[in-house]
Amino acid sequence: MKDWKKQYDKSIHLFQNGEIDKALIICEKLISENLKNTSALNLKGLLLYIKGDLKSAEAAWKINKDFNDDGISKGYLKDIQKDWERLSLYDQALKDIKGMYINDAEKKLSVCSESDFNKINVNNAIAFCFIKRGEYEKAKVHIDIVRGIDKNNKVALDNYKVIKEFSEEHKPNINFNLIIITLIICFVGLISYLLYKPVSQYISKVRTNYIASRSIKKDDTNNTDKINTNQTTNNTKQQVPNNSTTDKNMESSKQQEAKFPLDQVKAAVNDKDYNKLYTIVTSFDKNTLGVNDKIAYNSGEQLLINSGVASFYDAGRSYFSAKDFANAKIEFEKASKFSKDNYLNPHIIYMLGTTNERLEDYERALVYYDQYVNNYYSGDYTAECLYKLATINNNSDKAKAKQYAEKISKDFSKSMYYNSTIKDILNTQ
Repeated sequence: MKDWKKQYDKSIHLFQNGEIDKALIICEKLISENLKNTSALNLKGLLLYIKGDLKSAEAAWKINKDFNDDGISKGYLKDIQKDWERLSLYDQALKDIKGMYINDAEKKLSVCSESDFNKINVNNAIAFCFIKRGEYEKAKVHIDIVRGIDKNNKVALDNYKVIKEFSEEHKPNINFNLIIITLIICFVGLISYLLYKPVSQYISKVRTNYIASRSIKKDDTNNTDKINTNQTTNNTKQQVPNNSTTDKNMESSKQQEAKFPLDQVKAAVNDKDYNKLYTIVTSFDKNTLGVNDKIAYNSGEQLLINSGVASFYDAGRSYFSAKDFANAKIEFEKASKFSKDNYLNPHIIYMLGTTNERLEDYERALVYYDQYVNNYYSGDYTAECLYKLATINNNSDKAKAKQYAEKISKDFSKSMYYNSTIKDILNTQ
């Protein structure tokens, strides 16, 4: 505990002192050692967010939300759509700059600068606009903002070099009065800079410490959240055994040439009783039904596809958070049956893999992780699924484990999953 906290504090310190990339390296090391380190996952997401890598930031927060049920990550993800819009606006601003439409670019960048997202790139672009206008002092302010976050940022250093070279090439004829005026301006500029940087660092430090404290306090609030989750899922838990009983009754009725329960289906559709609909729909072959029964069947099936999947998935997540993995598996499997074209399908497959792993059914877990990789290679959980495939297979099939490790090395070498464990697998003979 003390060791990871020490490393985490070091990461915060590096970030506050303009070494964001070194801070990220420590975060990834902490996460590779423990995927439940909510503080490191949140900080990693924040650093990537500031660097402008929104996809990777979103992936880190989604892992924290799905794997650890982290409330802070949920908060970040809640408003992330606005940041995707800002990213689009930033790309448009770059096109304006390329076409030398500086005024248009500045308006777009002004909107982008309202958020900390993509802060480095946005301020570099604003500095460039001011350089084009010949407003070098204003450009320098934005260069300093970038260097406060990443003191070795190449674009910021290049912009600073341009300002310096331009100033030297356009020195006026020296006279005594001008020297006095220049010295006064330089003195004021120096004082402003020295005052600006500590204040900027102080504000950044306060904001970062606040985020860090919220992340660390998450461990205390998790217990309360899980108790509340248990209370909210009692009703759903009671319904699962009823499914089993109903399934048996339906099977018994089938043996006696059961009649399709048309009225029950209509009532279940009206009441949005997804569990009852699931039991009935999965107990009858649609092709053997008459016209009226088939219409009712289709109505129930469509409701399960449209909203039942989300209901089952949410119930599964609640069970998973409460560590009731057996019931979580039941709910995720119910969701999976009707999720073929649903946006939740990749999440359901991933959660089925994770749930089976928690139940120590590694064979089934591998099936789902492999299914995710094959169907959603560009998805949010691919690197993690490959990591699971490599590490679990390493205990039974080292050749196969090495194949998955090679994919991580090739396609995810900059992720937290390309760590010493994967490198050891790659080095095995």
